[in-house]
Amino acid sequence: MIKYFSNGSKVKLIGHCWGGLLVVGYLSRQPNTVSQAVLVEPTFLYRGAPVKEWVEKFKKEFLSFWRIARYLFAYPFVIKEDGHEGYDYIATKLANESRPGPPYNCKGQSSPPNMFKRLGYRAYQNIFQPIINDPKSFNYNFVNRIDKFQGDLILISTECSILGHEFQEKYNLPRFPKQTLHVKASNTGHNVLTMNPQWSVRTIRNFLSQENQVK
Repeated sequence: MIKYFSNGSKVKLIGHCWGGLLVVGYLSRQPNTVSQAVLVEPTFLYRGAPVKEWVEKFKKEFLSFWRIARYLFAYPFVIKEDGHEGYDYIATKLANESRPGPPYNCKGQSSPPNMFKRLGYRAYQNIFQPIINDPKSFNYNFVNRIDKFQGDLILISTECSILGHEFQEKYNLPRFPKQTLHVKASNTGHNVLTMNPQWSVRTIRNFLSQENQVK
């Protein structure tokens, strides 16, 4: 995609959460094809302690039998064509619950309702479930060779998320290139792009307009 759309020029990449993980992985492998990169609260990027901490907090705050059970009654009535609609219905309902507070929001704040149209249960099963069952199963290192990236890099983290400012300072920032600019979004949670779009757009635009000036 980058080769097709870049027309031979360097590109600017923006990634949020798991998208941030993909951007970091790309920067590590193709550092000379990107001029600027924006990372908005990327997930854990290497095995070990960051994965374990995220799993412990996620399981404590998010996973609940009663939260799942309330939607199970509808499963038999979901029309199924590809075989995943029933599970996707439950997963989407859980993701769209407007729950204020942890693990991803500030106290009293919640994500807008119906953010997700259809959450892919099979993707969840392949990506999340093995890690939740056994954090040691995450055996990747996306920050390997990230120090080779010489372009401008900004890391945006939030105040209230389990992947927020404290997590990024502790685990991810020390692995990033020295020119990385770390910016904290106060009084907001993980979905800062949705919860505070004005601040997010302004911050990202200001960063991208100062190419080769952020050191």
